[in-house]
Formats: sequence, C-alpha cells, structure tokens
Amino acid sequence: MAKFEIKDGIAIIPRWQTIIEVGAFRNCNELRSIVIPSWVTEIQVQAFSRCQNLTSIEIPSSVTMIDSSAFTDCPRFSHITISPDNSAYYSDGCNAIIERKSETLFIGCQNSTIPSTVKIIGSRAFRGCTGLDSISIPDSVEEIKEEAFRGCKGLEKITIPDSVTKIGKSVFSGCTGLTRVILSNKIKEIPEMLFNGCTGIEGIGIPNSVKKIGNEAFRNCTSLHYVGIGKSVKEIGDDVFQNCTSLSGIVIPDSVKKIGAAFYECPNLRSVCIKDAKILDNTGLNSGVKIINPLASEEERMAWNKEEMDLAIEHTRLYLGPIEDSDTDDE
Repeated sequence: MAKFEIKDGIAIIPRWQTIIEVGAFRNCNELRSIVIPSWVTEIQVQAFSRCQNLTSIEIPSSVTMIDSSAFTDCPRFSHITISPDNSAYYSDGCNAIIERKSETLFIGCQNSTIPSTVKIIGSRAFRGCTGLDSISIPDSVEEIKEEAFRGCKGLEKITIPDSVTKIGKSVFSGCTGLTRVILSNKIKEIPEMLFNGCTGIEGIGIPNSVKKIGNEAFRNCTSLHYVGIGKSVKEIGDDVFQNCTSLSGIVIPDSVKKIGAAFYECPNLRSVCIKDAKILDNTGLNSGVKIINPLASEEERMAWNKEEMDLAIEHTRLYLGPIEDSDTDDE
C-alpha cells in the first residue's frame, strides 16, 4: 500500500501514483481536504474511510473508477466536487458522487441533495454521516440499497416515496435521532435490521403492500410504543421487536401465519390482539401478556381495560374501516 505525504491537512500525491490504493488514507485523522490530481484514474476500496476530519474532495475528469466504500464513515465530509468533463461520474452541485451509467448515488455527505435524475441510492452511500440531519428523496428513486443511511445519528425524519419498491437491510440501523418515518406503499418487505437501534422512533405504520417483516427489523427501538402492521403481512421474523421496552400493545393482523421469536425482552408488552393465538407459541412473549381475541363476547369485553379495548377497535378498523361503519357488511 502506498504511503502519501500530508502537509497542512492536505494530501500530496506524486505523479507516478495513478491509483489511490485500498485503504491508502484509512483512519487518517490528519487529512482535512484533498484535490485529486489529473493523473489519478482510480480510487479503491476504503481509500479514505474513517477519516474523521476529512471535509472536502475535488475529483478530476481522469478518475473513472471509485469504489463505493471509498469515503464511508467520514462524519465531517461536507463538500464533493467532480469535474463536469468526467465521463463516469457527476455531482452538479449536489455534493454527492453519482454514477452516470446507472444513475446511482453511491457516495454522499452531510450537505448532499439528491437530484431527480437518481434512480438508486447505493450501498453505504451515507453510512456514518453523523452530520446529516435531513434529506429529501425524490420520486425518481426506485431502490435504496443496504446500509445506505446506517449510523446517520443526526437524521431526524425520512419519507420514502412510493416510487421506491425495494429497500436493503440495515438501511437506517443506528439512526438514533430518527423520530418520524413514512414508508413507501410499494415495498413488499421490511428487510432485516432496517431500523435496528433507532432509539428515537415512537411509532410507525407498515404499509399494506408489505408481506414480510424481516429479522431484527425493529430490534432495540426502545422508544417504540406503537406499530401499525399492514393487513397483508404474512410473516414476522426472529427478534423483530427484541428489546422494544416501550411497546405495550400490538395488533397482529389475520394475514399473519408465521411469527418467529419476535418478542424477547419486551418487558412492558401487556396485550396482543390476535384471532389465532396458536401462532404466538415460542415467540418470546412474557407469561403475563394478555391475549385479546377481537371476536370476544360482550361479557369478555366488559373485563377489558382501555388499552385492550383500543387494540380490538384497531383490529376492527383494520378490516372493516372506521369503527362507526363496523355494523355494515364486510367488503
């Protein structure tokens, strides 16, 4: 691996060095900014990853290969400039690196905006960007790949437009500042570890398009007290709600046929509303959890507290529409 000189926070790259090799500046906290010279053609795996004080980079037209992990976990990264003559990548003032051929934004920073040309937000595009507090995803985006926003602790809210049909695992894992989430109505799955460790989320609605909630999707979401599960979900995986210490009640739709060990370490979960209680076996529920049958008799309902009654009403609304219309025929 080549060793480069750093002077006054700026990297000095000699003329004979046409490739910035694997891990060349990794963990280099002295580095603050870099202007890539015109003789460089490649920036390889993790070349600048974990550079805690790196703020800016300028990339010339000569660079035609940049690995997607080249700038991961650079929390102060804020300015990206690419020569307009570069045939492989562009930035156009959006403070991001976008591959022209695929329209994939695969490297972003805390000041990035996502232009309406982008179709894919790439793997680990914003990972570790703790200074990112907001981002608008345009409806041109069709896919968000794994770990795209992982560890963006300053991110407070996110709206995923309905143009997005696929989301990778761990996209928002460790986003501890995230409090408000609106999901696309076109996704089929909540992938594993999607919101793992998002300690600020208090409530979330899962769209009716979703058929599966993957393992550990909401693990360690300690503020989560409300989850609205869409009526098309068929499977809830292992550890989905593990250590969701604020979760007190939940409605399981009739569509659900399989639940893994989803509820371990949920000490305050008191009520589960479900028709078929058999599928709750071996799911990690505390022994004191009360099972609410939405088809219970009037006599049984008289013994319910307000929270338990609210869960039954939510189940009714899920399948019959507003409660005031519940005496009409099922649609």
